Amino acid sequence: APGGELLYSVCTFSRAETREVVEAFLAHHRELHQVDPAPRLPEAARSFVTPEGWVAITPRPQGPDLFFLALFRRRGG
Repeated sequence: APGGELLYSVCTFSRAETREVVEAFLAHHRELHQVDPAPRLPEAARSFVTPEGWVAITPRPQGPDLFFLALFRRRGG
């Protein structure tokens, strides 16, 4: 539906499963656009938003595991 959202998330930083998936998906689904996830994140997590608008969390001792996400929204809503 217009305004509907889709979240893509994986526990990897493989280029083939992150950047390449997002780029191919957007190339084949022109009705969708990427959305900045920062406003929906807790303030402490906003530092993980990349310049491309993805969330990329690297593993840290005593911290979260590896994580990648991209948020998309259908145009017209």
